Amino acid sequence: MIHRTPRVRAWGEDVVLLAMPVLVLAITSPSPWLWLLAATGLVVLAFNAITLHFRGEIALDEESILFRAYGREHAYSLRACRLRVRRFLVRDRVLLRVEEIESGKTHRYWLTAHLSDYDALLRELGTRAI
Repeated sequence: MIHRTPRVRAWGEDVVLLAMPVLVLAITSPSPWLWLLAATGLVVLAFNAITLHFRGEIALDEESILFRAYGREHAYSLRACRLRVRRFLVRDRVLLRVEEIESGKTHRYWLTAHLSDYDALLRELGTRAI
């Protein structure tokens, strides 16, 4: 099953992060804090694009799990990895850890309530998690 974040929300966050430096340039004498805020926004956007930490789409089937965003994807075989779901007091998000069995590498992905059929996804991951 494929779970997606609404495009308006996914693109909206990125547009805000990209618009911050443009707005700082438009101000006649911006403070150093505004420059820092604009640079931080660009760093966050780059980090999201590199790590797919907040993904736009998750495809889960019997054999694999796939995370997709920014035209890139990370795919894992469910037989070659372990899933761990960490819930928080804030109920609209969980942290999914994908641990590769052979290499020992751990990959982390935030799942938010903005994903389509979020509750069904959490139930399915809960049955597969250790």
